[in-house]
Amino acid sequence: MIDENGEYASTNTTFVYSPKVQLDLIALTALLNSQLMNFVYKTAFSGLNLLGSFQFQAPQIRLLP
Repeated sequence: MIDENGEYASTNTTFVYSPKVQLDLIALTALLNSQLMNFVYKTAFSGLNLLGSFQFQAPQIRLLP
């Protein structure tokens, strides 16, 4: 989700900020929350499955296409 005012972040949160290239954060958020990215994540990181769910952490997110 996009948290422009910093109201919802917790201590265990992955952030995207100050991107190196110009991008639309709304489009990026939609892509990261899409069924396509869910499929890619499950395929690429199936070994990280914890009791039927995944932890989305920075090292894995950096590897996404």
